[in-house]
Amino acid sequence: MDLEDEEEEDLVDMDDSDEDDEDDEDDEDSEEDQVGMSSAVTGGGKSFVSQLREDLQKSPFDTQLHAALLGVLRDNADLDKLRSARQAAASKVALPESLWLEWLQDEARLAGNEDFEELEKLHKSACAACPTAQLWLARCNMYRERKGEVPSQVRAVYEEAITVIGMHPTDGPEVWADYRDFEEGLLAAAGEKEKAQQAQ
Repeated sequence: MDLEDEEEEDLVDMDDSDEDDEDDEDDEDSEEDQVGMSSAVTGGGKSFVSQLREDLQKSPFDTQLHAALLGVLRDNADLDKLRSARQAAASKVALPESLWLEWLQDEARLAGNEDFEELEKLHKSACAACPTAQLWLARCNMYRERKGEVPSQVRAVYEEAITVIGMHPTDGPEVWADYRDFEEGLLAAAGEKEKAQQAQ
């Protein structure tokens, strides 16, 4: 091997060594970035909520800020603060259907039989503020699923829903279909009961 070949090999080895060093540095930088991001997420939760509250004091009618705060509090499962924040948001802005549905679902999971009136008030507020098929059907289903509820009371809620959105081109048919399902269920149950009585 001559001198030129040896010099070329040395240069190749040096280049490979530099590339390895750069790869190691990139890996270290990536790890540091991940640690920094993780710290920001875990350690910045409280400051983020505080910042959102400060922003809402400056812009109390900003729907996106209210939605962001509700999302963080719900993720943190801070139910008392979440309930207060929801009430404050509902008094300031028009909450979208999705936020109302989350609110209704969360309260329904926590409610007992003695809380039905409060839950009904919340459903009424939701239907008045955001009259959509999904919210009205949530209220109707609440009555349908309640033990001991007489059909006439359930029917009255459906009739109220039909009065409000029964003529809506998209929401109306959903409510009518659910109402029809309810009535057909009553007829089927009555038929089974009559058959049982005749069999006796």
